Amino acid sequence: MGVLLGRGDGTFEPATKAVTFTAKITSPTVTPMGPVTFHVGKTVLGTAQLTAGKAVFTTSSLPLGATVVTVTYQGNSNIKASSASVKQTVQ
Repeated sequence: MGVLLGRGDGTFEPATKAVTFTAKITSPTVTPMGPVTFHVGKTVLGTAQLTAGKAVFTTSSLPLGATVVTVTYQGNSNIKASSASVKQTVQ
């Protein structure tokens, strides 16, 4: 399944620009582990596992223009849940 981008003239082209996001979860007492989820609104783009507190995720699913991407960490018994957002522009 591919993502299609509208060009404004009724035709579409596949999204091909890859964007890489890095999430870093820190704790003063333990090394964070587990998945983080990358999403736009309620649409999940994908998940990535934390390795040494860092997760890297690459997607080609963003449309042209500015999009706010949020990463969410559900937390565990040692670390509270958290999230952060960034505005990414694809040209």
